[in-house]
Amino acid sequence: MTDQYGIDPRPGTRALADTAYASINMQLDEACADTVIVSFPITSSARDIHGRCAFGAIAVAAESAASTAAGIAAGTANRAFGVELNLSYHHAPSDGTVTARATAAAIDTDAHVWSIDVTCDTYDAGPIATGRCLLSIVPAPTA
Repeated sequence: MTDQYGIDPRPGTRALADTAYASINMQLDEACADTVIVSFPITSSARDIHGRCAFGAIAVAAESAASTAAGIAAGTANRAFGVELNLSYHHAPSDGTVTARATAAAIDTDAHVWSIDVTCDTYDAGPIATGRCLLSIVPAPTA
């Protein structure tokens, strides 16, 4: 399905507009078997009370990138769901576009680990957050 958030490549799931993507105007920029990139603008829906990008918005982007990637890699016969997100926040930008890139670190039949780097186009000193996400892979429900 195509909507303002991008084409949903995950098998058997609802539209991106009905997920956390919509909460911060996140967009799916790239979706491959071993990498997913999402981005969102730092607007009022993604800012904390101090006017900076909220850690929660960063976490939503990081987990969304990893779970979307795992969903693609798991294939149509399986579903992926997040078990653990370990994320270190290094810098809190107040404007710009945040981009989260999830890349495969370890893929097995029943679990995936994805590495995540989060950057902002207004911050040149490196990632604003880094982490990893562990996802469990289970058989898809049968109809």
